[in-house]
Amino acid sequence: MLKNLQTGTSLVCALVLLGNFARAEHKVTFSKDYSLHERPPTEDGKPLVISSSINLRNILDVAEKEQIISLETTLRLYWKDERVKAKEKFMDSEDSIGPYLTLNPSRAEKFWMPDVFIDQAKALRTPTYYTKPASLRVYNDSTIRYSSRINYDVACSMDFHRFPVDEQYCEVKFESFGFTNKQVQLKWMDQSHSNVN
Repeated sequence: MLKNLQTGTSLVCALVLLGNFARAEHKVTFSKDYSLHERPPTEDGKPLVISSSINLRNILDVAEKEQIISLETTLRLYWKDERVKAKEKFMDSEDSIGPYLTLNPSRAEKFWMPDVFIDQAKALRTPTYYTKPASLRVYNDSTIRYSSRINYDVACSMDFHRFPVDEQYCEVKFESFGFTNKQVQLKWMDQSHSNVN
């Protein structure tokens, strides 16, 4: 009897979990030919534009001797994928881009995602308590926004000839790992979308 009860409880838990997964999935429809392994198609074969904004939250450390800086940032990536449609009745918010629905960031594994990396990064960390600090939005015009908080150490060539009145300029490059600039074009949004805390 106890064995059957345990099996029955496991089955009920599995059905509840599957039900929750299905509820999240029905808020968005994917075209029949959708593949998360293929970048979204564009007009006339032009590069897919991925617009970006960044929020520099903290400069955590500057290691002059090693010539490394540690940063805490939130990077937001926006792109169009006409193969993905958000169902209007689930749109729960609106911003300057338009109405959108928010999905749990774990759903990102179901979507095509840009393969962005940080050039000359020495280490990457995700400041996580329980859930990864990220968000996934689908707008009414098929714009996708993925936002994530990351901490990283990046190389920065420093010049100390004018010490103690020196100024350092550190270039942090975000690039696509697997796509050429004829396939994907990364561009910064205007300054109103990027800020420093």
